[in-house]
Amino acid sequence: MPLTAPAADKLLSQAGPRGDSFVLTLAGPQTVMAAGGHLPVGTVLQFIRSTRITNLDEVRSWRQAGTDGTINVQLEPGETREMTLQAASPGTLAFG
Repeated sequence: MPLTAPAADKLLSQAGPRGDSFVLTLAGPQTVMAAGGHLPVGTVLQFIRSTRITNLDEVRSWRQAGTDGTINVQLEPGETREMTLQAASPGTLAFG
């Protein structure tokens, strides 16, 4: 997931000094496969109950170096793969 420095900082603060798992909420457009095509269903909120940054050392080093731009933050499920999806309010955007 490519992130800007402010967004990476938010994830790093959630992971804490030990790289603990954390809750992640994302919002974005969602489609479903139907009749051989993709049907847009609108913006969906995803509540991921346990997420971990797999390239934590790389992301921390990038932030400590004060580099601008974006970095690819690699995420994986933590202790559980549970996720909740729900329709988002109009105007809800993915975090940035």
